[in-house]
Amino acid sequence: MTKHLQLALFVLLTAALLFTDVMAQNGPQEVIIRELNEYPTPLTSFEDLDSHPLTGVPVVFEAVVVSYPKSSGFASATEANLPGRIHVFVEDINGLDMGRDGMAMHIVEGGDQRETLENLVRGDVVRVEGTLTFFQGIVVQFDPSLVTPLGNVFIDPEYEGLDALLQPRTIPLSDLNSPAGNGQFTWNVNNYSRFISQYVRIEGAEIISRFEAETGRPRFIGSADGVVAQTTDISLRFRNDRDNYAFDPETGEGRGYNYRRPAVDGPYVPPPAGAVVDWSGFVVVNTFDPDNIDVSPTARTLRINPFEDGFVWINDGDNPDDRVAPPGWPNDLVVLGFAPIVENLTFPQPALAGQAVDISVDVILPEDDYTLNSVTLTYTARPYTADTADEITVEMTPAGNTFSAGIGSFDAFDVVDFSIRVVTTTPEGIETASTVSDTIFIESATQAFPPVFSPAAGEYINFVEVSLSSPDEEAAIYFTMDGSDPTTDSPLYTAPILVEQTTTIKAIAAVSGVENSPVNERTYEVEVAIEEFATLAGLRGGDRDGTLYEYTGEAVVTYWRTARNQKYIQDETGAILIDDAPGRITEFYAIGDLMSNVRGDLSVFQGTVQFRPATDPGGPVGNIDFVPPTFSLADITVTENESMLVRIPNVSFVGAEGAFEGGTNYQITDPSLGEDQTVILRTNFPESDYIGLDIPEGEFTLTAIVGNFNGTLQMVPRFITDFDLGATSTEPGERPNEFSLDQNYPNPFNPTTNIRYNLAEATNVTLSVYDILGRRVAMLVNEHQAAGQYIINFDASRLASGTYIYRIDAGNFVSTRKMMLVK
Repeated sequence: MTKHLQLALFVLLTAALLFTDVMAQNGPQEVIIRELNEYPTPLTSFEDLDSHPLTGVPVVFEAVVVSYPKSSGFASATEANLPGRIHVFVEDINGLDMGRDGMAMHIVEGGDQRETLENLVRGDVVRVEGTLTFFQGIVVQFDPSLVTPLGNVFIDPEYEGLDALLQPRTIPLSDLNSPAGNGQFTWNVNNYSRFISQYVRIEGAEIISRFEAETGRPRFIGSADGVVAQTTDISLRFRNDRDNYAFDPETGEGRGYNYRRPAVDGPYVPPPAGAVVDWSGFVVVNTFDPDNIDVSPTARTLRINPFEDGFVWINDGDNPDDRVAPPGWPNDLVVLGFAPIVENLTFPQPALAGQAVDISVDVILPEDDYTLNSVTLTYTARPYTADTADEITVEMTPAGNTFSAGIGSFDAFDVVDFSIRVVTTTPEGIETASTVSDTIFIESATQAFPPVFSPAAGEYINFVEVSLSSPDEEAAIYFTMDGSDPTTDSPLYTAPILVEQTTTIKAIAAVSGVENSPVNERTYEVEVAIEEFATLAGLRGGDRDGTLYEYTGEAVVTYWRTARNQKYIQDETGAILIDDAPGRITEFYAIGDLMSNVRGDLSVFQGTVQFRPATDPGGPVGNIDFVPPTFSLADITVTENESMLVRIPNVSFVGAEGAFEGGTNYQITDPSLGEDQTVILRTNFPESDYIGLDIPEGEFTLTAIVGNFNGTLQMVPRFITDFDLGATSTEPGERPNEFSLDQNYPNPFNPTTNIRYNLAEATNVTLSVYDILGRRVAMLVNEHQAAGQYIINFDASRLASGTYIYRIDAGNFVSTRKMMLVK
């Protein structure tokens, strides 16, 4: 792109941002899709993506439908057999004349334009009005307000020649991703705008890993040009959990979607590792990274999402005659050759010091007409005190289908890592390969094998978690961190060791019947680089690039959940959600407890900023009676109030009736909003005690957490008392005339039970659970409650079996009872 064109684009995008209101009055701005994908300044991070100056600006463009809409199935179908959302990829009609770079867009619609989109076919030309959006802040999507069909490239002469836009662009995989070291990869940031949402093809990619799921969501990782890419499963043809999508087999009513019929299609199974494929699909971004391929959340790899497999179902049901293969219909995953079969890997395990080590394996060609090129063994042999060693490669000797190699003998406690790679060629000249790997521990007949350290010794930033293991499953490992040699009186290793400063860990292994192992040790050099914030407002403004932060102020816990060990914390400047899926925070925090000195990094999920703890801050530093600040609905914004607990007077529901359902949006209003204006109340916590209770009528004071779903404001109540409705009674009747605490039911229980209590008058209530040693393990209630009958559900999933005590303090009333958890 020339400097003049860059300048013109910058001026155009800046004008779009400055004059949004004017454009809204005069209709959407005519654009080409490239203007929605290119940025006025260079991209550096995934966090930059949603800063596009045309985000939210009404625009219109004309494009060719490239993906078959009825193969879309990323969203679950609703109870009414309607797709929750439809995903359609299109390419600007100017792509042929102006070049295809940056000309593709991903349209996502779950509203009134869905039916228009689902009735389109590949090659249709459409005029699309709407706005640019970013799901989870990074996934570019277009939200259409109006989709108007204009014609078809195969039928209408004015669109003749545009069928070329239906073909994938053949590119090297290195155009999308780059190596980032340590077996991880990152996006090719300079090419994001060129290829995002584009239909591309990678020729001769090798499958290096796959995940099979006969009734679920398979995936694979492919490699080419020294880099890798992952798949996603937007398409119905490449997932196995949509076997009757938008179709009711009882009534025979459906919408003709191209889902897999297990009886005819069979399940989708990704090609095996080592297979070579021509791989086509749409370029997307995604936060799902189960194989830890991405170098960081702000520099993820670009994915390639295959969409078609050569077949189309023209009717619902599973009549094989309705499964057709139209001429020219895409097949986005063509296997060029299968990997050789490698089995019966044999080697001495354990191997003793001085013993000759021979390794053998059986090799079977995928087909008789394949040619076997090579079978090579690559190994390293390192003493237990080292982390690296030189590689040695040898050719394995054949004897029929069996290949073997002798690699000599080794000293006690050496670690031999090896891999065998088998390379074959198809009749068409395509190379395929399979690789198997393993480790041999050279043991002593009289002494236990020393502990193995992971990761390797070296330099780390802020902290490192060190795991210790032994090839002997019965070994007990003892360690020290003070420089002394460990003995069996030293601490017993039970979990990864958190190292937050430069430390030498020494360890031994003890196994019955032999001498203890020699001492093994590693030194981990930790450079502390932590940025401190005394306020949550300051913390929220930090970068989401893996930087480690420490919150040094004091924030009150306003809600806690067993799910992902989540906690909402709040100070005078703001609030944040702590998302602790690994369970690093081990101390219990109740509502009202104060938290400080917590370290972690920042992330975003569905628009909500989250703080992910890296270490355990220890227990609460205090406890307060927290009073949420009062707002009107008109005063609350996602930007200023996300994750805060607030009170809103004079709230009422709009058009809601019946009982609360979990995971549901309701509309609420208050006098601060204009006529017909509402805000979403979301029942986002399935553990809430109001699920299944009647939705209140009339006005009430609402206490709720301010939620954010991709920029949309949501109010999320925690308990029935957040509606300021008084007591929650499970049965009609008079107000209780005395305080009481009933025996939990069921008892014994696993893992949930109900605790019922009565309040004769309004008072402050705490309901706590303690273990048999008197340590508090749960705070179930800590608030002012009105007179009435209450039932609290207690989930003990995270606790061990045993006897527990629950205690209520309600004014002057105190009572305790025992309950038993049996798992």
